[in-house]
Amino acid sequence: MKELLGWIGVSLAHAAFMDALTNLYIRTKALVALAAQLFCWTSQFIGHGVFEKRAPALLDNLAQAFLMAPFFVLLEALERFFGYEPYPGFHASVQAKVAAEIKEWKDKKQKKIS
Repeated sequence: MKELLGWIGVSLAHAAFMDALTNLYIRTKALVALAAQLFCWTSQFIGHGVFEKRAPALLDNLAQAFLMAPFFVLLEALERFFGYEPYPGFHASVQAKVAAEIKEWKDKKQKKIS
């Protein structure tokens, strides 16, 4: 009977230890993820303010920043790594539009400077 009680006690202690260890591991992962998010968001705002001298798109349009931008990044990754295009000429069309937007932005910036 003592052996059985000892075995149950050791099993319960082991389960409690593993539970505590798992909770610590999950908590540590959550803290690392939170720290990474805070670092990345802060870096983005500092980078936009220091280098681009303009607000991030997040402040212009929340729907675009949180809904459309991830799809754009996904399409870019699919195109780059797998050559995927929703229809022929899609990538060239998007690149032309992006180049036109960048040119327009640089022209506006140049007019502000001069």
